[in-house]
Amino acid sequence: MWKAEILSAFFFGVIIGLSFLSHYFLHRLDTDVHYISQEENHPGSFIAERAYQNLKILNDFGPKVVGSEANEIIASNYILNHLNEIKNNATNPNDIQIDQQIASGVNFVSMIYINLQNIVVRLQGETNHAVMLNCHFDSVPGSPGASDNIVNCATMIELLRVLSKNSRRQRHTIIFLFNGSEEQDLQAAHAFITQNQWRNEVRAYINLESTGSDGREILFRTGPKHDWLVRMYRESVPRPFGHSVAEELMASGVIPMMTDFEIFRDYGEIPGLDFAYIKDGWRWHTRYDSIDYLSKESIQRTGNNVLALLKKVANSDELQNPPEGTYAIYYDFLGLFFVSYTASAGAVFNYIIAVLAFVIPFIIQTKFKLKNLGFVTFETLMSFVTIVIATVLAALTCWGMANLMNVLDNTMSWYNTTFLSIGIYCSLALLIQILTYHLFQLLTNCCLKTKKYKEASKRHRVKISLNGVNLFWSVITITLTAMGFRFGYITMILLFISLCTFLLIYALSWCLSKTTSQSWVVVHLFGHSFAYLFMCYMMFQVQELFIPIAGRIFYSNPDVLVALISVFWMTITMSYFVPLTLLIKYRIVIYSVLGGCFVVCIILAFTTVGFPYSDDQTNPRLQRFRTIHLKRSEYNTNNNLIYSANNVLLYPWDRNGLRTLKNTFSSDELVFLSNDERCSDLYMCGFPHYRFDDRFLTLATHNTPPNIAPTNFTLISRSTSNGITRIEFGLQLKTLTMISITPMDGLTFRNSSIAVRSNYENGRHHFIAWFTFGINRFETLKISVDFEGTPTSNIWAKIGVVTIDSTFDQGPQEIGYKNIMERFHDYTFSYVQQADSTFYQIGS
Repeated sequence: MWKAEILSAFFFGVIIGLSFLSHYFLHRLDTDVHYISQEENHPGSFIAERAYQNLKILNDFGPKVVGSEANEIIASNYILNHLNEIKNNATNPNDIQIDQQIASGVNFVSMIYINLQNIVVRLQGETNHAVMLNCHFDSVPGSPGASDNIVNCATMIELLRVLSKNSRRQRHTIIFLFNGSEEQDLQAAHAFITQNQWRNEVRAYINLESTGSDGREILFRTGPKHDWLVRMYRESVPRPFGHSVAEELMASGVIPMMTDFEIFRDYGEIPGLDFAYIKDGWRWHTRYDSIDYLSKESIQRTGNNVLALLKKVANSDELQNPPEGTYAIYYDFLGLFFVSYTASAGAVFNYIIAVLAFVIPFIIQTKFKLKNLGFVTFETLMSFVTIVIATVLAALTCWGMANLMNVLDNTMSWYNTTFLSIGIYCSLALLIQILTYHLFQLLTNCCLKTKKYKEASKRHRVKISLNGVNLFWSVITITLTAMGFRFGYITMILLFISLCTFLLIYALSWCLSKTTSQSWVVVHLFGHSFAYLFMCYMMFQVQELFIPIAGRIFYSNPDVLVALISVFWMTITMSYFVPLTLLIKYRIVIYSVLGGCFVVCIILAFTTVGFPYSDDQTNPRLQRFRTIHLKRSEYNTNNNLIYSANNVLLYPWDRNGLRTLKNTFSSDELVFLSNDERCSDLYMCGFPHYRFDDRFLTLATHNTPPNIAPTNFTLISRSTSNGITRIEFGLQLKTLTMISITPMDGLTFRNSSIAVRSNYENGRHHFIAWFTFGINRFETLKISVDFEGTPTSNIWAKIGVVTIDSTFDQGPQEIGYKNIMERFHDYTFSYVQQADSTFYQIGS
């Protein structure tokens, strides 16, 4: 038995090595950077250094919020000037047209945009059928937006330059869309696809996005249907990276992310491909989303891939007459090669592999003798029951541990130190699974005394029991496929490798029976090492995506999500290894290693190592807040001020946000929004947000007004005739403005001159519209509203006007607000805004 101990120790080292290898492949760029000085050596190639230079300048413009000078004038002019320079230097026969689109419209029912801009470039092909490439150059408040999404705009500028130097035209036209408002409800993309002069030429699109910083761009969404685009990607891209499982996770809402992809798909009914950077998502939408964290290697890799893809699609037959096709299944193996096939073919593969991976080993293990059928069936079913119970127990234990961490107020200890998620939850899950196997073996040994069972060697019983693992994954694969989920390919791959490994063991045992019959364990470990490498590669991607998301989306207990991911990780990577631990005599070593790892990581979680946040510039892990300095006012029907208050609205984004606020401010300063005095009669308590949330707080002691002028409101007319009450008013709107219209007793809303949506709150219907302005943002708008019925009081309606400014510079009157922000820790990041919220009573 000592050989088993030596082999297990050796293989433990191999597992650790494979884990690091999978992590290496996940972040390997494997790209040579092209420099301007070497351009003659790389004709027709993407030059990352030139793209990086444009990125540097655009990054240094700072935050580019919609409506700000940085976005609407400085950044747009810089991009426009470079595009005109490329146009003027283009070689014949390339024809480039540039359109600076200024558009207004309505998106998402009541999201109204005015004077938003797009910069659209058309590289004429031999036909007018076009493939479009999209990026956005605006950013969120406080963030330079280098990765989201200036880097992709800089990449597109360089791609246009490269294509403009071609000696011949592409077969089809290529359109480059630099859109100026993505962060504000994807409105510029909507403006293009519904209004631009070239919108009807687009047959397919490539959307470049980011939810991280640097690294490799992942293909995470395609279609709808149109698998030919995935085939183009597979055939052309030199460094592929993508998994279709992400597509289904986004569709289900598990991954909370919206991009321009939805707009082109839903409003334009156009097929496309969606790419994004996902590495280091902690920096996304923070002050650290800057050029300091982007490498030329990453830009070069993206440029090479997109250039190859663009050329492939722009010269394809499919672009002229796009086939309907079907959904696609796709994935890469360690970035070395890319696999794609249709979902219908995938379903056939899944069913066939799921059946064969169980049936073939089962038949062979009976040695084609009926007398062995009962023993093999028993061992197989016992193994199946064991792995089901082991997985359930691991999930329940990790779920309990996650809730215990929540009760102890120590959630997200892994947010800054990610290995703690492995040390706490992965080691616990694996320990529970191994203990369950060992317990079932002990019970079986005690209860079964048959001659057949006694004669069978432990090694032989373990070999048979591995087919119970096959049955477990076969059931899951068939179930997922029958339910229409495409991500059944993940477990199918596991079964395919298991089947190939078993057939290899059987072939070797048939050829070299004396040697291999005792050494099948080595072959089994070797074969399933490939499965482990692939699954670990995939699970590192999941970890890299979901851990940063926990810092920007509120989960009541994010440890539960991480715990369940860890259980799945251990089950899918270790399920074919855990039964082999039954062959080890000194199992206390395994228990000690896993238990020790768990205990050490739990202790570290309650030290400074487990503190979730850090302002370390090399690896920042910031805690996010939204803060709004707000003035609330209300005027009666005679236009006399009857209420005025200054507040600071505080909105924590993650599970620990409330704790941080309570540690930053005294209990006398903080007031939950639900306790605000005006919540009963003002829409959303008079605060600027889309929905009510119990996590909103205000500072009760802040008396300094914000540095923002109130919106100019003019009551034009009010009248009642034939049961219809009409109110007309004018507003000088600014960057972002919310209007709420609330009919009082006796009146019901009939219609208005603007698009509105209804929201029911505090016993009343409120009708809401949001306005976004781009350039020339101070514009007067005339609005009319009709109500039905007869008013029962002198107040017919309340009209609320909330103006939000994310582009302001803090002046002398903002010192109080600045002092409040300075009380936040260095490891926090706030989306700082100011607002004026004024309500007008309209009546007789």
